[in-house]
Amino acid sequence: MLDGVYRLRPKAWRSRARDFPDIDVWRDAFDGCSDHRVVVQRSRVVAAGRLTIRDRIAELPHPELYAGFDLPDTGPVGSINRLVVDADYAGIGLSRMIDEARIAHADAQGVRVLLATTFAGQRRVTALERLGFRELGDARAYNDGPLTCLNRVASSGGGGGERLLARFSAAAPQHRDGAVETR
Repeated sequence: MLDGVYRLRPKAWRSRARDFPDIDVWRDAFDGCSDHRVVVQRSRVVAAGRLTIRDRIAELPHPELYAGFDLPDTGPVGSINRLVVDADYAGIGLSRMIDEARIAHADAQGVRVLLATTFAGQRRVTALERLGFRELGDARAYNDGPLTCLNRVASSGGGGGERLLARFSAAAPQHRDGAVETR
């Protein structure tokens, strides 16, 4: 099933980022040690998203995105990433269904802070905020991998760039002004 996920990723991303590399499959070192939520229709993967849970933020995929943000770094911490939906199935709630499943699993695992980045614009930011995320600002640039093409789009003024959001559990102490207490 993951082979279908790996094929859907470049197909879905090519429609969002013109500079996305010409690759047929996209997998990385975190795929084998992360949880995946997958929607299959007629034996075809039509949507997927990944949840990675680790002890420290530096152990998550692309920790460079979170540099400079005041985030609790005692785990478990998690990131939801690699959300893709086949264009033929867009707009019917699959993203939300996958997000809800990933959040429920993260909560069950005691994740203190769940991070998400999105390049998909305000609609996606709003959807994540409805699920309890708070927008923290612009994520930093990718160091490597296919999504470095987003760095060029952001730096050229072509639509903003990656936004960072976080969902804090009750176990993550917060100050009254909403800032997160780090230890």
